[in-house]
Amino acid sequence: MREGFVRVDEHVVVACPPHEALSCLDGPTAIAAWFGGLRDGPRTTIASGPGDLVLERAHEEWLPDDGALLVVGTTGDLWFRAHLTVRAVMRPGANPYLHPGTEIWTHVEIGPADRAVRVTAMVRDVLRRGLDHLRLELDTC
Repeated sequence: MREGFVRVDEHVVVACPPHEALSCLDGPTAIAAWFGGLRDGPRTTIASGPGDLVLERAHEEWLPDDGALLVVGTTGDLWFRAHLTVRAVMRPGANPYLHPGTEIWTHVEIGPADRAVRVTAMVRDVLRRGLDHLRLELDTC
């Protein structure tokens, strides 16, 4: 890879309004839990199919009014920068009209890219699984 880091983006659009999504995503601990993470001090451990992903948080910023969480840290000898955002969107319905919804978007940068292949696969698995759990819970609003 020519870049110094790998990007992983995953998202889901659900049928509920943002304030209802944020009632489930009401802080870093709750957000970690939806993605299978257990927090202990500055460490978050997430079980995934290929193995445990251990994240050491160096910086965390939770902006509840904006529906955003930023986390910066390391996993093994790799660095990461990740954020989750919640925002209002319009989604198509079964008829020709648009309906309000919420997009939950995750973005992770991992580097250096040449050593990030295994961790990238784990991160992608964790994000997809977590977003699917959120979709199952929130798409029924």
